[in-house]
Amino acid sequence: MLFKIIISWFCLMLLAILNGAIRDFLYKNKLGELKAHQRSTYSLLVLMILFTYLMQLYFPLNSVNESVFIGICWFLFTEAFEFLFGRYIGKKTWKELFKAYNIKEGQLWVLIPICALIINLVIYILKN
Repeated sequence: MLFKIIISWFCLMLLAILNGAIRDFLYKNKLGELKAHQRSTYSLLVLMILFTYLMQLYFPLNSVNESVFIGICWFLFTEAFEFLFGRYIGKKTWKELFKAYNIKEGQLWVLIPICALIINLVIYILKN
């Protein structure tokens, strides 16, 4: 099961990278940094929902506990990647990294790890 969780999370990460590339190349200059960030957050949420639905369609989950465990893993992987990659590879400061979580400034990134945490459970409950 852990293998399935890791592979599925890597697929989500690839979707996120593709989503960010589309943002940067197609509409970031037109909309500006904040609006582009918000739009790409919404599109990534939609991609995550569709991906999770398809995953559960082809690889059905067995229980609420399994869906919760996957959500916790996806959440932890996402946060670890965001902070470790951003800090040590992207060379961002901690302040820059935490800025992405400031909803008062219109930053919506926090919705992504929240979605990663709950989407498997929500879809499992809706399907069953």
